[in-house]
Amino acid sequence: MIWSPGSRFMRPMKCAALALGALVALGSVFAFSAPASAATALNGAKLDPLNLIDDALETEALASYARHAAQQPFRGDEIVIVDYALPSSAKRLYIVNIRTGAVEAHYVAHGRGSDPGHTNMAVRFSDAETSGMSSVGAFRGLERYKSPSHGPALKLAGLDGTNESAYRRLIVFHTAAYFDPENGRLGRSCGCFVVTKSEMTRVYDVIADGGFLYAGPARLHDTNASTARDCNTECGNTCPNAPLMAKATPAPRAPVAAPVMTAKAEPPPPPPAPKPNAAPVVALAALMPETQPAPRPARADFDAPVPLAKPKLAAPVELAAFDAPVPRLKPALDADAIDGEARVAALEVLNRPLRPRLVAMAASHPAAVTAAFDVPVPQPKPDAVAGRDVVPQLIARPLVPDVAPGETPVPSAKPPGLRQTADAGGRT
Repeated sequence: MIWSPGSRFMRPMKCAALALGALVALGSVFAFSAPASAATALNGAKLDPLNLIDDALETEALASYARHAAQQPFRGDEIVIVDYALPSSAKRLYIVNIRTGAVEAHYVAHGRGSDPGHTNMAVRFSDAETSGMSSVGAFRGLERYKSPSHGPALKLAGLDGTNESAYRRLIVFHTAAYFDPENGRLGRSCGCFVVTKSEMTRVYDVIADGGFLYAGPARLHDTNASTARDCNTECGNTCPNAPLMAKATPAPRAPVAAPVMTAKAEPPPPPPAPKPNAAPVVALAALMPETQPAPRPARADFDAPVPLAKPKLAAPVELAAFDAPVPRLKPALDADAIDGEARVAALEVLNRPLRPRLVAMAASHPAAVTAAFDVPVPQPKPDAVAGRDVVPQLIARPLVPDVAPGETPVPSAKPPGLRQTADAGGRT
């Protein structure tokens, strides 16, 4: 047997579920029908023990929760209440645990259409298209998605007549760099709920996939707001009627049309005679789109050539290299240590002008170089003298007398005169 939602076997179960939901909704209505100051959580504890939420707004939000939960229950035990009567510099987004009564406070921004003077106070709320205003009423959280402009975001569905166009208007939850109250940035959105990046995950987890959100108070809704009259161009809207909140921008100047010069038409040249057995030639100019010449400046004398600015030439730099003597520091002359004549002589030597030293002299004759440097240059020796080759010869002479092979040389006797002189102690 197939079980389907429309089968007669499922109808009793569906009716029982609806009855149970109605009982829960009626219990919620009775629980929240008393003043907000006396509201209690489901476990019997006091709701909002620190009294952070305005009493009238708390009663309004809990009554809306009970009314919409009777039609379709919401997910979880936590709901979100936004108090738009407070400035954006205050923590006016409250996460309320209806089971325990605990309350957390967070930051949230409003639309620029609700705060045209950027005073951080929202004064007008509407569901009009292109108005850039925030809306009041009950919302149901839908799926998460990634915004191409703001990153992680959360879609919403409006449940009241004051915000029923929220899904079509793309009124969502997201983060933005322009809203960071901790660092003094209190920017405005185009009607979206903007929270800080540090609080994004906590708020999304409460609202996403069937959570409940109420923005109020309902008295801030402007029934006279109009899509055409209150169109806001700062949110990228096109406002053809009367954009009262449009940002004033100067009208663009109409471009000045440059004079068009038409060249004199000349007859085309005759086509060349085809060459025999020649490959066909494709003219590339016929395949390219015709380009218009750049417009010339609109001047009364546009036919006159416009002189070009002359390039600036750098001044020529002349370099000269020389070997000049570096002057030495003159010693200080003490008048008491040097007398008059010696002092005059010393000053004459010190004041003698220093003349540049001769570095080099180009000459082709060796005598000129000798005269310049006063150093004699040795002349090369001739290879031949008087027609004869001059070659040094080494003459080897024996240090011992000629002795026949195998014989021992016998020392000869000294002359007698030399012996006598040595014996007498004299000298030769």
